[in-house]
Amino acid sequence: MKILFALIAGILSCFFLAYYGAQTRRGVIQEDLWNRAANALVNAPVERLVITADGREITLRGIVPDEQAKQDAARSVERTSGVHGVTNLLEIRSAQAANPPVGSEGQNPAARCQQEIT
Repeated sequence: MKILFALIAGILSCFFLAYYGAQTRRGVIQEDLWNRAANALVNAPVERLVITADGREITLRGIVPDEQAKQDAARSVERTSGVHGVTNLLEIRSAQAANPPVGSEGQNPAARCQQEIT
């Protein structure tokens, strides 16, 4: 009976220590993964990049020029040590966003609005 009690107490202690260690280091681990993901994307053509770390899961947001750049960015982060999964929410820049529409007076709407305010 004493051996069974000691075994159960030992198992419960191990679970408690593992849980406590994971919770106290969670912020440090997430910050480290965020830094690793950011370093993996240093040369990636991503505008307005936002990286979110939740545990070992990384979420990417931003704007990329094409589908290939989107996939390359996700693969770069997936290969990063410690990353368990990547949610790729990068958006592809549309041709319309790159070339704003021109109004009837030859100006784009933003410039026309600024001119009216001025």
